[in-house]
Amino acid sequence: MTSIEWATLDACGNDFIVINEVAGLSRPMVRAMCDRESGIGADGLLCVGDDTAEGVAVRLFNADGSDGGISGNGARCVAAWLASRGRPHGTLIFDTRAVSVARRGTGWAVDMGPAMLGSDHTGAQPDQVQEISRRTSEASDGACEVLGFGWIGNPHMIIRSSAPPGAHIDVLGPLVTRSKVFPEGINVHVIGAIRSDEVELSTWERGCGRTRACGSGACIVVAVLLDRGEAASDEVVVVRMEGGACAVRRTAAGHMELEGPVHEVSTGQWVSS
Repeated sequence: MTSIEWATLDACGNDFIVINEVAGLSRPMVRAMCDRESGIGADGLLCVGDDTAEGVAVRLFNADGSDGGISGNGARCVAAWLASRGRPHGTLIFDTRAVSVARRGTGWAVDMGPAMLGSDHTGAQPDQVQEISRRTSEASDGACEVLGFGWIGNPHMIIRSSAPPGAHIDVLGPLVTRSKVFPEGINVHVIGAIRSDEVELSTWERGCGRTRACGSGACIVVAVLLDRGEAASDEVVVVRMEGGACAVRRTAAGHMELEGPVHEVSTGQWVSS
């Protein structure tokens, strides 16, 4: 029998189960814990290792038990969780890259590092990218166009819609992330009206489905807009997601920084036979 102490934390509507590293954690167990009907319920699970001089190792599982790579909001949740338990640390080491975290006002900020733009960074089948762009437009009756792709420890596709962003995400999300174009899946984001300092965003994440926020996705959205000259490089961009808003900026070093609130919601003990 396995007993696991857990906490759930929320970052702009992106919620995670956070646990200390435990032997015997399986993908079926992760799925059971993340199940919103029969389990604890969350977008994903963050397994936190021991403190070292280099940083704290963190493994991210999606709600379906698959590897998530990295999460901007998840990193902020882990930072808050560690600090509240007397283990503050400035560096978190995910499977795909290390990030820096810091308390900022009443919330937490994470330096996600540089964004790599272009479909070639997403694991896409290069000869099929144009086809998925055509299918995106077709499935939305011409209301949506693909703006760009990027990688920041995990892959993202950015779509612009002439309608509110939530109007097409339930169709385009599964269409794209389950397609053969992206063998390892991809996070899909639909954005609406753009101002130089603000944008609205709806998200469909690989391994989760529709989520109320995505921090790494917010970073790629802003990076793509900056690259296209549709956001001001010297300003913080407020990304308004279905679960809340966060602030994103590109630092002088060219890194994408994400900042916003984090709240611990509940704690408990999971017992599995």
